[in-house]
Amino acid sequence: MAGSCTASKADSTEWMSAMLLTGTFTDSNNGTVVDSNTGLRWMKCVVGQTFDPALNNCAAGGGGTVYGAKSYTFCSGPPVNGTYTTCTFTADAAKTALDGVAFDVCNTFTIAGITGWRLPTKIELEGLKSFQNRDQMLLTFPQTPDDKAIWSSSYYNTDVQADTSAWTVQFAETAFGKVTGYNVYYGVNYIKCVK
Repeated sequence: MAGSCTASKADSTEWMSAMLLTGTFTDSNNGTVVDSNTGLRWMKCVVGQTFDPALNNCAAGGGGTVYGAKSYTFCSGPPVNGTYTTCTFTADAAKTALDGVAFDVCNTFTIAGITGWRLPTKIELEGLKSFQNRDQMLLTFPQTPDDKAIWSSSYYNTDVQADTSAWTVQFAETAFGKVTGYNVYYGVNYIKCVK
């Protein structure tokens, strides 16, 4: 008898879990993905990558590091003559960015004729951890870089005088979903915009 392929119950459960999770995301086939649970529209690729409609994936876009993604600081930096260019942020408890390098990248971004992008908040970016692991995430967001974190718009510190860090989320296999604060002037990470 020819060889047969059988899957264990654990394999079937994992496959079904992956399908249910990715089923909440609808691929618009234009470089964007919509989360039906939150109504958020996400960029399929990280800034610096180029969406390839023929392959429906993210190709190297010229420059950057892993998969062609481009790295950015959060605010302008390092300091000039000992003075930092301070990013501004909302005065409420959420403390989200209102300007800065990372903010401007999303604010001026256009994909598939769609404008009005912004940096995701920490909570929104953490929502991508609903995938159980990196392999499941790659079904919806292919070629997501794994060597650096992705910036959120949320400040790490709550003291107005000490806003030198912003939250990031990592999507590497060994640190999937890890949330870390990075220095806004010296930290260099990736950007995935949302609207």
